[in-house]
Amino acid sequence: MIKLSFHITESNVWLKREKDYEAQAKIFGAIVKALLKKRHMGVVTRNVWNLSDGDSSVKMKQFDNCLFYLGYRAKPAYYVIQDLLEVPPAPK
Repeated sequence: MIKLSFHITESNVWLKREKDYEAQAKIFGAIVKALLKKRHMGVVTRNVWNLSDGDSSVKMKQFDNCLFYLGYRAKPAYYVIQDLLEVPPAPK
């Protein structure tokens, strides 16, 4: 078996008008699930650009894209990712 590396960098799920945090959580979850499926094939990593909405640049303040609200209170996406990492889906 060939060992491969899978890396996702600077990923966020951008929300502009309607703040559909449940949809955002599903997308973040799908990204993590895709990586977890590959975890037995090699190195798998994921990182985010900003953690909190307050970390975004002034130009991006009109968007909502992070795992945490201002003040670092977790959004639903954080808990979806946490649950997936604590109990990863079985490989197929």
